[in-house]
Amino acid sequence: MAGNAIESTFEAWIDKMPPSQDTLHVKGKVEFPTSGYKAELVVAEPQGINPAILILDVRDTAPTGTVLQVVSRVDIAPFSRRHSGKITGVTIRSDAPAFTIPVRIVS
Repeated sequence: MAGNAIESTFEAWIDKMPPSQDTLHVKGKVEFPTSGYKAELVVAEPQGINPAILILDVRDTAPTGTVLQVVSRVDIAPFSRRHSGKITGVTIRSDAPAFTIPVRIVS
């Protein structure tokens, strides 16, 4: 990991509006030391002991070639998956300290 997840930009929600299949969505921004990075959220293995908290890791792809030497904020690739169970929070882990955000319900 090389990026710092920016806590204030992250949000998580479960879409329960028809015809949805109760889908969990997470989005936010990650800060990198140069331009050209890409980032995505992946399910951490192993998960923690609390089944109500989903743990996601920021996985980044470093740039190749010449890049601008400027701090860059990048939209993380949106994370979506069918919701099963009762997830009430999502923990985001990156090079910055981990943080947990609440999951809101959209119905």
